[in-house]
Amino acid sequence: MQKLTSLMIGLGALLMSATGLSAQTYTPDILELDGANGLEFQPEDSYDIVGYGTVEFWVTPDWETDPGYDPVILSNAGEEGPSYLIALLRDRNGIGIVTGDREEIVAFDFTDGNMHHIAVNDYGDTLMVYIDHVLAGRFEPGLQQLPSSGVWIGTADGEASPFIGAIAGLRFWGAPVEPDNLKKYARKDIFAGNGHPDLDYLTAMSEFDNRDVVVILDDQ
Repeated sequence: MQKLTSLMIGLGALLMSATGLSAQTYTPDILELDGANGLEFQPEDSYDIVGYGTVEFWVTPDWETDPGYDPVILSNAGEEGPSYLIALLRDRNGIGIVTGDREEIVAFDFTDGNMHHIAVNDYGDTLMVYIDHVLAGRFEPGLQQLPSSGVWIGTADGEASPFIGAIAGLRFWGAPVEPDNLKKYARKDIFAGNGHPDLDYLTAMSEFDNRDVVVILDDQ
């Protein structure tokens, strides 16, 4: 995946340039997914954004022909279905968000080979989806609370709909993050300086260098 290696270098340079920090103080964490190396985690309240929360990340696909399914980026699901499942559409022309038996589609062109920032804000009665810091979808109601059997990165349930591409900078928040702060801190170390203004609501974040997601708070 030479293209993804170049993307990693490019995203790292972009983030460090935007923050004014050196590689020693801030390096983005990126998970390269080949369709067979997704991650799985036990259910945690820290991954639960339903009702009042945000999940954000950078993503890029690495396929050109239709894989025959919509590859899943992130899934929090159980026997009754997903509280949320975020997939990149097979034609790379948008994302799908599934909650319970409902699916919402957000159109966007992911064919340029670049990393793009996605943020999903759940307010309970409304779901807001931002792509590259622009409101791309608004839906009512918000996400459906369902029992979770686990959280998966790069598959729907550990096997189905594997993702091929890369994901970076995954963050879970126990309150919806304001759009201005999503944009301002997407390329920054959220702990640097005075820190992100919503830092008290950070519940989990990726540590992809160790193929892990670190729980910050067990509950809110």
